[in-house]
Amino acid sequence: MSQKEEINNNIWEIWKISLNAKRFLKYSFYLHKPDTNEEFEYLKKSRDFKFIADALWRNCVIELSKLFYDSKKRDKFNIFHFIKKLEKDVHFRNFKISKTKIDFWYNQIEENRKTIDLITELRDKVYAHTDGPIERIGLDTPTFEQTEKLIDIIESVITEIYSSVFDSHAMMNSPNLELNPSKIIKILAAEKKARISDMEELLKK
Repeated sequence: MSQKEEINNNIWEIWKISLNAKRFLKYSFYLHKPDTNEEFEYLKKSRDFKFIADALWRNCVIELSKLFYDSKKRDKFNIFHFIKKLEKDVHFRNFKISKTKIDFWYNQIEENRKTIDLITELRDKVYAHTDGPIERIGLDTPTFEQTEKLIDIIESVITEIYSSVFDSHAMMNSPNLELNPSKIIKILAAEKKARISDMEELLKK
């Protein structure tokens, strides 16, 4: 396998993980923070959608941990391994990714270190292991906005690799990401409101 094929395989695997995380985050965000108060009230009282929202967030955390777990022995496609291989005199040095760009990514990672630590800690202590006691005491949770910044870092790396190595454009806003649960939630919330309104009208008679 040529180095170009190898870096293509590497960045594609990173992109797939990032895309999954982005989808999970997008859906979970809407289920926690819908557009309207009507939807919020509907979701607040639905055990099913509460379960779905929590499951989506859990999967987002697990996917992001694959990308941001800073260990040589774990998660083959984590972003630390990949960026390191782009440095001068390392594996992918022939692609000559600028030191300025590499330093920018490292700085972005450090600026978001707290979020990264929270994500990996949630993964290790809460979401990834169900065979022992769950350690929730003292654990914090990053906001959706903080979490989205991690995806932004990954997408910056992907965009640069496709531009510099393949002279191509990586379309981050995939049509698949246009899908969201807002339509069905709006329909269900409106249907419930209509049923309540009909019942109220019947009671008045």
